[in-house]
Amino acid sequence: MAKPRILFMGTPAFALPSLKILHEQKYPIIGVVSQPDRPQGRGLKEIAPPVKILAQEIGLPVFQPKKSKGRVFSGKRFISSTRHGRGSGFRPDSAQRNY
Repeated sequence: MAKPRILFMGTPAFALPSLKILHEQKYPIIGVVSQPDRPQGRGLKEIAPPVKILAQEIGLPVFQPKKSKGRVFSGKRFISSTRHGRGSGFRPDSAQRNY
């Protein structure tokens, strides 16, 4: 059975283990969507989110839309993400359904 292609969505350090496991298990990750770099600290230097840094280290394309609403990624079958420390309810075995 072929593994599903994944568009990973995440920004904080909380999402790093998920991205690492998917990469280590050789899932076909087609890209990573993360929030834009944000100014931080006293000098308000732009800092990249943790997920963007990891994605660049392992050679994945990174997308940073200014808005997450709308049809930014139309044509994709589904998008799964984790939010606020809770899973989205996505189960890998459910990905084989025809939507």
